[in-house]
Amino acid sequence: MRKVLVFVFLVSYLISYSQAPTLDITGSSAGGYGSVKFYNASIIGQKSADPIDYSEVRGKCFWSNDWAPGLLTLKSGKVVKMPRIKMNLYTNGVHYVDKEGVELVAQTGLVTKVSLYSLTDTLQAIAVFQSLANKFSGYKESFFQILNEGPIQLLKKTSVNLSKQKYDPSIGKDECHFVSSIDYFLRDNVTLTPLKKINKTSVFSIIKTNEEIEKWMTLKENKVKTEEDVIELLSFINSEKK
Repeated sequence: MRKVLVFVFLVSYLISYSQAPTLDITGSSAGGYGSVKFYNASIIGQKSADPIDYSEVRGKCFWSNDWAPGLLTLKSGKVVKMPRIKMNLYTNGVHYVDKEGVELVAQTGLVTKVSLYSLTDTLQAIAVFQSLANKFSGYKESFFQILNEGPIQLLKKTSVNLSKQKYDPSIGKDECHFVSSIDYFLRDNVTLTPLKKINKTSVFSIIKTNEEIEKWMTLKENKVKTEEDVIELLSFINSEKK
């Protein structure tokens, strides 16, 4: 009789395990995409993807049109591992694909950070987004792209709006297209300051320069004219702070 009860228990356990949702979850200490181990799909909630037919709209509303694996950090501090994620910069939504192949969107307000990884190299993040609520986002949760690590960071806010043109009789419908704009910010720990332009004057109106920084810029021929220049400059400044 005891053997029968043990057998029934094992069968019941295996059935319940096989029906478990297919999202990984771990604590906030997850150090990389491959370190997350446990599954729990219900934790990020879900809703149907936006009903807009994006094929009918010109332009791009996603950070990338390609799906990417990644990690979602939740307000609870938990980290969820997803095989396919897209960042919708128009709706400020996190799209993902469930185990049935259905495209869904994480519940608004649950995800605080999104780390996207390459399909071929899951050791290196290709983009990191953090949800922030401040006067620059109308005090609403909005995703900013974090472009470098360290105490002083360059943040990028891409805003996408839907522009609707007048009815075009030649195509028999209204023509719509996405229009994007980019704003940059410097964050020194918790202080977020708008960067008016990507140039030396704007950057050093927020960050104090010194002789070591000037020498490094001359050596590296860094003119602080591009996004990449600022990232490289901040990497040097942050390394000097250690």
